[in-house]
Amino acid sequence: MKKTTLIIFVALAGILALMGKSNYNSMVNNDEEVSKAWSNVEGAYQHRADLVPNLVATVKGYADHEKSTFEAILKFIAPKGVEEEGAVQFKIEGDLIVNDSAYVRAGYSANASIVLEEKKDVLAIKEALLQFDKETQKPFVEIETGENEFERKELELGVSDGIDVEVVSGLGKDDKIKVWNELEKKDDDKD
Repeated sequence: MKKTTLIIFVALAGILALMGKSNYNSMVNNDEEVSKAWSNVEGAYQHRADLVPNLVATVKGYADHEKSTFEAILKFIAPKGVEEEGAVQFKIEGDLIVNDSAYVRAGYSANASIVLEEKKDVLAIKEALLQFDKETQKPFVEIETGENEFERKELELGVSDGIDVEVVSGLGKDDKIKVWNELEKKDDDKD
């Protein structure tokens, strides 16, 4: 009986040893796979880091291209501007004059700066506030002189951007202009 117990004990020890070796081999293999996976991740990060200078150079090159100026022969400028984000935008169409070293894609839009005349630090009002004399067609506004009392003032106008117009004479910066074309004043409007 001692011999049988010893054989069973040795057999169990052998089985446990084989299972332990198998588990150890699995752990080593798993460790290697984790190291390989991290190596792939590090490689991907390094590849991305290597691409950053190329991306920066590409963006700089495109920025330089965006700074280039092209001449055009204008065919059309919209008579009325549209105010967007503090700037008055006009639709224009023109024939672009491109030199051989420039690359321009068809169908793209562009920003154009057309300055016909420029003045700074002038008194300007919204064009919508202007009224025109029926006989002379001269512009005027009505200025508040008292509560619900207004006086007509003829104006000399200067440069206009389609939204605002320069007032050369006839109006002071502290004058309050009557809004003649306002349909209805809302309660939440501020003066």
